[in-house]
Amino acid sequence: MKKLSIAMFALMLVFSASFANAFGSHKGSLKIHKMIIEEMLAAGAITQEELDAQKAEIMALRDMIKALREAGDKEGARALYADLKKAYRAKSMAVRKYLMENEELRAKIKASIREMRSKHKKSREDRRADSADKYAELKAKREAKRAEWAAANPEKAAKLAERRAKYMERRKAKRAAWKAKMKKKKEEKEAA
Repeated sequence: MKKLSIAMFALMLVFSASFANAFGSHKGSLKIHKMIIEEMLAAGAITQEELDAQKAEIMALRDMIKALREAGDKEGARALYADLKKAYRAKSMAVRKYLMENEELRAKIKASIREMRSKHKKSREDRRADSADKYAELKAKREAKRAEWAAANPEKAAKLAERRAKYMERRKAKRAAWKAKMKKKKEEKEAA
C-alpha cells in the first residue's frame, strides 16, 4: 500500500469517526475509527509519531478557532472554520478511498457493524420485555387495589360497575354506528 502524506492522514484522522458514524452509534463510530487507525499503523501507512503530530495539529487548530471566537474575531474564526470544513470533506473522501482499496478492513468493519447492531437489537428487546413485565405487574397491583376497594365499599363499587356498564353500552353503540357509516361509504364508493 502507498504511504499517505501527513496532510492526507490528518484529514483521515478527523473524518474516519464521522464517516463511520453513518453506520451506527457514536460508540460504534469510535470503534471503527480506532480500527481504521490500527490498520493504517499495522500497514505502515502512517507512523505513531505522525499520528501524534496530526492530533496535536488538530488540537492547535481547534484552540485557534476557540481563541478567535473568544477574542471577538468572528470573521477569522469563520475563515478557519471554512478551511476546516474543506479539510473534513477531503478527509471523508480520503477515508472512503482508503476503505475501498482495503477489502479486508471493509469486511472487519461490516462484521463490527453487524455485531453492534445485534447487541443493540438484543438490548432493545430486553428493555421491551422488561417493560412488558413491569406493565403486567402494575396492572395486577391495580386490579388488587380495585378489588380491595370494592370489598371495603360495596355500594360505591356497585354504582361504579353500573356506570361502567352503561358507558360500555354507549361505546358499543357508537362503534356500531361508525361501522355502519363506514360500510355505507364503502358501498357508495364501489357503486360509483
